[in-house]
Amino acid sequence: MDFAGVFGALLGIGLLIGGAVVVWHVHNWPVLGWILIAYGVLTNSDATPTPVVSIGNIHVFQEDAISALLLAVTILSVRTVWQNLGQRALIPLLMLAVLVVNLAIGFKSFGMPAIVEFRPFFYFFACLAWGLSLDWAGESAKKHARYFLYICGWGLVAIAALNIAKHGIASSSDMYIDPEGTYHTLRPVVASQAAVLTVAGLYALYEWGRVRGAKLFLSGIAFSGVVIVAQHRSVWIAFAAGILVLGLRAASAIRWRIALLAIFSSFGILILALSGALTTVMDSFAASIDAVTATNSTLTDRTSGWDSLVSDSLSRGPAAVLFGQPFGTGYLRIGPNGLPQTYAPHNWYVSIYLRTGIVGALSFSSILLGALVRLAKQRSIWAGVMACIAVFALAYTVQWFIAPLIAAAIAISNTQSAAAVEVKAPKKLRPVSEAYRHFPQKV
Repeated sequence: MDFAGVFGALLGIGLLIGGAVVVWHVHNWPVLGWILIAYGVLTNSDATPTPVVSIGNIHVFQEDAISALLLAVTILSVRTVWQNLGQRALIPLLMLAVLVVNLAIGFKSFGMPAIVEFRPFFYFFACLAWGLSLDWAGESAKKHARYFLYICGWGLVAIAALNIAKHGIASSSDMYIDPEGTYHTLRPVVASQAAVLTVAGLYALYEWGRVRGAKLFLSGIAFSGVVIVAQHRSVWIAFAAGILVLGLRAASAIRWRIALLAIFSSFGILILALSGALTTVMDSFAASIDAVTATNSTLTDRTSGWDSLVSDSLSRGPAAVLFGQPFGTGYLRIGPNGLPQTYAPHNWYVSIYLRTGIVGALSFSSILLGALVRLAKQRSIWAGVMACIAVFALAYTVQWFIAPLIAAAIAISNTQSAAAVEVKAPKKLRPVSEAYRHFPQKV
């Protein structure tokens, strides 16, 4: 008897049963999914990830397992996904078809490098689909999202405090190199964590403006303060975009409270700066701002990469322009310093265009823009959230743990629009007696 074969078969059956049990639990208790997403936020870093399992040349990371789990849960709620997307459900299906075809072509042409390059897309869209599988018409999903933001917010505040105590307030140019030669930032939190903090800060300040409360006020100040101190300049711009949208579209009472808070905060910072208490912080800010205009700045480096990659795509013919290039093609280009660069472009829209073409880029952008417009009309906090993430995506790859927030904004924009249509008051009809009073009465 082949005991090794029997053991392998039993192990496979056990894993399938265990996986099915986990999928069933996450499907019935979505809070477990939010816990996994929060774990991803709090453990995110710019360090090279370590695989959980390695079999030969195949490496399985924690993001693989979490994304596969959430995608399996999504399959059990496909109808909810369809409802949350509303009349626009065919748009993401078209984009998904392009992704799958380019993955198949890439795997046939390049092998495993195609899978490696596909991973960030798989993580993002699997988590986006899971977020769309939640029932956003009810209060449970919104409550889970709110707790997710507050828990992640205070967790990141604690992480930032520890890093500041260890490294001080670092500017964007402060880095260290590990033994493997990889650069790491010394800033309190990495960019994607700062983006989550930005959303949490917007949400807390909006809620404080709506219902007040000391806890909301303290949360909003703490989250926003770390976003500023973290000195991710692209995140600052994203934060400003979120505040601008809320300032234009929020209820007047909320706008006034947030405006007064901004004024008093500005005066407080000015007084501290003039007293010399913020000398170190101001010097660090000045270094970060000066770095933007430097010859070898990250802005120059990124825009040069976008231009090179898009130009290369345009030179490959109509198929590459319309439907993108196969996964595994890579992102090789020559940087402003004359050296080759191979990392993905720091722009989620460019990344999507390169792998799904104009078809995918327009599909993705139309979904985000449509949701933003509907949410702004509804005067929803999620309009600010969507604006913030949409601007952040101009400078970074949007990490998988941000995708459920995008899903929430898309779903809420559709469900609230549908609810508004359902409760729309009918035209006022005249009573029957009034309609007949113009006819002659019987004698």
